Amino acid sequence: LLAASALFSLFLADNYRLAALWTAVTYGMAALLACFLAPVPAGEEDAASLRAQLAGIVRNLRANPRFAGVLSADALLSITGQTVTVFLSQLLYVRLGLPAAVLGVLYIGMTLAGLCGAWSHRLCRALGRTFGPALCLVGAAGCLAAGFSPWPALCVAGVFTLQIVWRLW
Repeated sequence: LLAASALFSLFLADNYRLAALWTAVTYGMAALLACFLAPVPAGEEDAASLRAQLAGIVRNLRANPRFAGVLSADALLSITGQTVTVFLSQLLYVRLGLPAAVLGVLYIGMTLAGLCGAWSHRLCRALGRTFGPALCLVGAAGCLAAGFSPWPALCVAGVFTLQIVWRLW
């Protein structure tokens, strides 16, 4: 992703047709290479393991109904993070007049910012139970800043904030 973003920013920023062609070529090559991967054998223990896991989830939900709220928050934050940072961010940046070459540079920064998820366990240990709700509030603020800001810097900061919150969650 980093290499693709750098190449787009340096060589393809103003040529969307060529960028689309290279995207199709690389995805085609990846699909072709996937044909040569060794198959993963599926056994009966996989189905039994899945049933046991689902039964465990149902038991946990019955024992602690608040767990459903955590699962819902996780689902909402994950889908919001994916949608805003991957799909909508580019539209927001273009709407605010950022040049195409900057989109690739911002994507590189956003990808690197996503690596902060490696510190999630440390923050969770340090902040305890306040970690989850605080992250949700910060993520909501980032989403609002990205969606409604008339200033490019605040919009970019909002998208980056949402990316970091999503990865820390």
